[in-house]
Amino acid sequence: GPETCVGVYVERSLETAVATLAVLLAGGAYVPLDTAFPADRITLMLTETRTTLVLTHPTTHHTLPHGPWTTLNLSTLDTAEPGNPELPDMHPDNAAYVIFTSGSTGRPKGTTITHTNVTRLLEAVHTRLPYGPDDVWTLFHSYAFDFSVWEMWGALTTGAHLIITPHHTTRDTHAFHTLLHHTHTTILNQTPTAFRQLEHTNTHHPHPLTTLRAIIFGGEPLDPPSLQRWTQRHGHTHPALINMYGITETTVHVTTTPITPHHLTQPHTTIGQPLPDLHLHLLDPHGQPTPIGVPGEIHITGPGLARGYTHQPTLTATRFTPNHLTHHPGTRLYHTGDLAHYTPNGQLHYHGRTDTQTKIRGHRIETNEINTHLTAQPGIHQAHTIPRNDHNDQTDLVAYLIPDHTTETPTTTTLRQALSQHLPAYMIPRHFVFLDTLPLTPQGKLDHRALPSPSGDRPELGTTYTPPEPGHEETLAHIWRDVLDVDRVGRHDDFFHLGGDSIRSIQIL
Repeated sequence: GPETCVGVYVERSLETAVATLAVLLAGGAYVPLDTAFPADRITLMLTETRTTLVLTHPTTHHTLPHGPWTTLNLSTLDTAEPGNPELPDMHPDNAAYVIFTSGSTGRPKGTTITHTNVTRLLEAVHTRLPYGPDDVWTLFHSYAFDFSVWEMWGALTTGAHLIITPHHTTRDTHAFHTLLHHTHTTILNQTPTAFRQLEHTNTHHPHPLTTLRAIIFGGEPLDPPSLQRWTQRHGHTHPALINMYGITETTVHVTTTPITPHHLTQPHTTIGQPLPDLHLHLLDPHGQPTPIGVPGEIHITGPGLARGYTHQPTLTATRFTPNHLTHHPGTRLYHTGDLAHYTPNGQLHYHGRTDTQTKIRGHRIETNEINTHLTAQPGIHQAHTIPRNDHNDQTDLVAYLIPDHTTETPTTTTLRQALSQHLPAYMIPRHFVFLDTLPLTPQGKLDHRALPSPSGDRPELGTTYTPPEPGHEETLAHIWRDVLDVDRVGRHDDFFHLGGDSIRSIQIL
């Protein structure tokens, strides 16, 4: 019934859509649980939302952490038509789903989104990008990532064809490119990082993506010059390239802009203009509007604003404040923590964050959450995690650590294993750099520019280096060294402990 949270803990499949639809039809709010999340994080999410029922698959049923919730294995349900069950009395402002994001206090926070939030999103975007029953969409992203809300419901509410992409296909760009070709996909949603891999495959793939009519970027800042190779081959309009900016608390998308040749030469990421039912204000630290050309923090008001953080009224009151710019009672402003400036022609240029939050491959990350878990480890006195770009302009997390010298300094393997008990894989730093002290500015603040770049030395893995055998092992080790940018790779070394991830595994292939 209304306001009841139901966990959905299934592999990406047809049941992903069926289970979420079933929860909504029964009047509840679905809580998507990515099967890659560690048990501690899933337990916290179910506890925070006060969930009492979790839907599972046969393959996930026994991996769900134990707790005060009932599990329901979808394979055991009677698939016969249930007749005409009495549906609950619902209201548009009832909760539809709760999606969690990283939290600065070391705990992820859930955001409650209503049915009204989602339906007005679909109507508002439709004014900028018409879509309908003739389209074919792919559900590329995890259903625990809010980009999936737009992918899934944008397709299903308009009678379009939705291709639920298996996880392993999303990590194999050649297979995904082939899928897009064979399914005649028309609307593709990508984070810029994922698209860079797909674009590289596109240059060598025998089948062109002729049916695509729109590629929508979101989840992280887009670097428009990175699209030049694509536009040289395909142009800007067939398919249309659209950059969208938004956040979980404002229901996926806030602004849109079509990418034009002009954008490819701009130093800033252009995020365009707000959707027609939203208002965006750039304010200085005193809450006053900033002039054209001067960066200010993005504040958003309108029907896209979430109800708030689930069962966290204090945090909600901090980020969702009364709108002092209008005389209409009850209206709120959401403080995004993002910086932007207006151009004279009314376009928004994105500048980055005002805090420690970052986005990597579409995932929103509070680095303080990582630091909290690092300093809880024996042998670590201080931790500071930042995003850094490598020589291929790929963004990685780097943790700078000060040992406490009261116990043995942990190895990279030990730290990775400890973090994996609490954090999803995308939040585990690629590099761990040990320093005697953190560099400071004359004002006593951390000097980010003085932090050293990670070296190419093989990290301390806790296992003795054993050279690869001649032949195939040497060939593979050479490939690993090039992709991972390390000086040597042993025959017993773990790909992920050396700093590998799903994106780099594609480069390995």
